[in-house]
Amino acid sequence: MKNSSHKHFVHRLLEIVQKFEDVPILVVGDLIVDRVIRGTVHRISPEAPVPVLDVHEQHQTPGGAGNVVCNLRALGARPSLVSVRGDDEAGDSIISDLNKNGVNISGVLTLPGRPTITKTRIIAHQQQLVRLDVEERADLPKSAAEQLIARIQDQLKTC
Repeated sequence: MKNSSHKHFVHRLLEIVQKFEDVPILVVGDLIVDRVIRGTVHRISPEAPVPVLDVHEQHQTPGGAGNVVCNLRALGARPSLVSVRGDDEAGDSIISDLNKNGVNISGVLTLPGRPTITKTRIIAHQQQLVRLDVEERADLPKSAAEQLIARIQDQLKTC
């Protein structure tokens, strides 16, 4: 009995996933660079009572709305993103990642002087030691908000 309900569940899940194929979906939200730095700690710094991390691995992935559009793309959808990024290395990097994933980024607004949201997790021995956030929390300038609204309205025509 359990096996047949499992098969039904899997069949139903596949039916749902197939409905995403080629569907244009608009995602509006924060574009975040998620970085992870992993390593090991074998000593405490002589300068301050803090662990010294020997870095073994570093990687980054799109986070926030960037993660959502990548997941939708993996399901076969045609996601479009409306968001804000900074005119910085982190912004360039996440746009490159989204392009590689086939995401429509024409709705992403670049704002000079505002950093791309970046969250860096420092992990040692499976334990997160600290998270470093780079983020501007002030409201967007009125002109930028108006541009985003226009981009949303434009993207909605095809999503």
